[in-house]
Amino acid sequence: MIGYRRDQSVLARTLAYYQFQRDFTTVNDYYWGAGSALHAVAGRVRHMGQGEDFRKELGLTQKIYEKPLGHAAERYAEKLDISKRWHRLLTLVIMTSAFERYLTAVATLAIASDPALTPGFPKKIDGLVLTKYQLQAGDRPTEPLTKGEWPSRLAAFRKYFGEIPSELKSNEGTLETMRRRRNQVAHEFGLDTSSLSPEAAILLGARRPTAPNMSTVSITDTTLKKWLGVLDVSAEAIDGYLLPLFIGGYELAAIYNEWKRNGDALYKATGIARYGSGSPAKKLSKFLGALLDYPIQQEMAQTIMDFVDGL
Repeated sequence: MIGYRRDQSVLARTLAYYQFQRDFTTVNDYYWGAGSALHAVAGRVRHMGQGEDFRKELGLTQKIYEKPLGHAAERYAEKLDISKRWHRLLTLVIMTSAFERYLTAVATLAIASDPALTPGFPKKIDGLVLTKYQLQAGDRPTEPLTKGEWPSRLAAFRKYFGEIPSELKSNEGTLETMRRRRNQVAHEFGLDTSSLSPEAAILLGARRPTAPNMSTVSITDTTLKKWLGVLDVSAEAIDGYLLPLFIGGYELAAIYNEWKRNGDALYKATGIARYGSGSPAKKLSKFLGALLDYPIQQEMAQTIMDFVDGL
C-alpha cells in the first residue's frame, strides 16, 4: 500500500499552483474571446463608408447602445482602438495580480510547513506540529516577495528559501518591466499624492480635468503573450522548487488538522456535503476527493490520519 509521506506531496503541484492555473486558463479564455470579437468588429467598421449606419450593420440597434456608441462610424472605430488597448492592459493587470496572489499563497504554505526554512526533510521544526497544537513560530511576512521592485523581491526569496529557481532569476528583467507597466496603468487613474494629505488628494483627484491618457501606456498582443508565458514559467519554477524542499505532504495533512478541529465550519465554507456513513478515514477520503477534485483513497486518508495523530 502506498501511504502518506511527509516529504512527498500526493499531488504533482501545490494547491496554490492549481488555483493559479485556473486563473490563467480563465484569463486566457477571456483574452482571446473578447480580443477576437474586438478585432472582428473593428475590421468591419474600418471598411464602412462615411455616413453608413454601423449600429444597424452590426445589429446594435438597441436603445442602450445609442448614446454610448454615437452615430459616426469613425468615432466608434476610435472607441474600438481604445478598447483593444485596454483589453491588453487589463489582462496584464489581472494576471500579474494572480501571479502575486500565487506567490503569496505558495510562500505562506512553505513557511507554515517549515518555519525554520531549512530545505529538505525531515524538518528541524515540522509546521504540522505547530498547526496541530495551534502554536506560533514567529512572523515571517510575505509582503517582501510581492512588494517593491523585482530585484528586492528576489533578494527576499533567496533570504527565505536559500536559492532562486533559475527560470525565475532569468526572467527578473521582464518581471520588472511588467511591474512598471502594471503600475503605469494603475497610476493613470490616480495622482501622485504621496506628499499630500488624504483630503487634498481627494479634492485634486476630483478636479482632474481630463481622462487618463492611456495612449502613453500600451503593449502589443505579441508582448502580452510573451509576458503571460513568463508568468506561467515563473510560477512553475517556484512550485517545482518549494514543493519538494519545503512543503512536501503538508497540505493534505494540514487540511486533515482543520477537518478534525472544526469540520462543521469546513463543510460549510466549502459547500461539500457530508458523507454520512463509514469510518473516519472513509469520510476524510470523500471530503478530500470532493475538495481537490482528485480521488483520495481511503487507505491514503487513513495514513494521513495516523501520521498527524501520532505527532
